[in-house]
Amino acid sequence: MVHREGILVSTDGWVNTAAMGADVDEDLIRFRIFRPSDTAYNLKEKKEFTFSLTDDPMLFYKAALTGHNTQEPELEEDELIDEDGLYYPKKATRVYFCRVISTEDISIKDTYGSAEILTVEARILRHTGEADFIGRENPLVDIMVHLTRYIISDDDKKEAIEGYVKSILEKEDSPTAEKIAQWMEERR
Repeated sequence: MVHREGILVSTDGWVNTAAMGADVDEDLIRFRIFRPSDTAYNLKEKKEFTFSLTDDPMLFYKAALTGHNTQEPELEEDELIDEDGLYYPKKATRVYFCRVISTEDISIKDTYGSAEILTVEARILRHTGEADFIGRENPLVDIMVHLTRYIISDDDKKEAIEGYVKSILEKEDSPTAEKIAQWMEERR
């Protein structure tokens, strides 16, 4: 299995998009979702989803840091392709079409604190596209992964995350870096 950062799109009456890391091999994908979340709910109800790789950091930003558990969509309808009720981003470089085969609710405690998690194992039914992608070796993707925990962290952990993110953003000059800085400023 190889670890990939990607964008999971699930549906159950609405389209929900989430950036997440997953372990992927030829026919299986495994990942963990923090609960409560629309994504966890959708996967328990509908069971089918797509997991997409991308080389676009702004697409990853939208999936990672906008709209979650609100009525605001992470990605707009015109940014998605609908293939028989399964959606995926137009800017995906590779799309895995998947079906959940098992889930488990667990509790964890890590450096960010305690969390409720849904573990998911799914069968990859098919995939399309090339495997070009950005991952955590991209500093902007790495800090976005950290920021997904920012929302649920205590004040000490938030301060540590802010310091790490600021140290990376000082070296970055891009529209995505500006959006990330704005996102952080709005949450202080």
